[in-house]
Amino acid sequence: MLVQAVAAQNNANVAQNAAVEQRVPKAWEGDHSFLVDFSAPSIHTTGDIQIESVGPGAMFNQTSPWNWLMRCYDSSYISINVNLTKKEAQKDWNLGLSQFASQGPAPNGQRGYSPISIEINGKTIEPRFLSQVNAWREDFFPVQLHEGENSIVIRLLDDATTNYCIQKLWLDPVSE
Repeated sequence: MLVQAVAAQNNANVAQNAAVEQRVPKAWEGDHSFLVDFSAPSIHTTGDIQIESVGPGAMFNQTSPWNWLMRCYDSSYISINVNLTKKEAQKDWNLGLSQFASQGPAPNGQRGYSPISIEINGKTIEPRFLSQVNAWREDFFPVQLHEGENSIVIRLLDDATTNYCIQKLWLDPVSE
């Protein structure tokens, strides 16, 4: 009986690990003009992009690593600055996010409810975006950027009942 229980647990662990690898999209791999990698406690960036600030409750996810989360009971946000040259500013851009809403228990019973807003240079381009629940997904948003410093703010909305998780953020020109 004990052997069967151990074997069942090992099979569950293998199945769980395999599912994690299968559900993580890979479109963010490769070269990007600007990339923010939230897969470690120390955030790595590529290109002239940097984290300006993080709000309360935005932190590395200690229970489910390889992402940062914004907690549902705080005013969480992540603010990012990206600098564009004059030539870069003449292009159309896509903002990509690898993200999901955690399924965790919510006080109102609504599982996986983590709406975010996205602001570019103080203008809301996405007032209430709902991420996929409990599975990584990549979402893309057309954005208008200008020469010099540009601000990107991702904010967890006040009525969220579960955590929002982010693994990667990137900016690429629509066409080169």
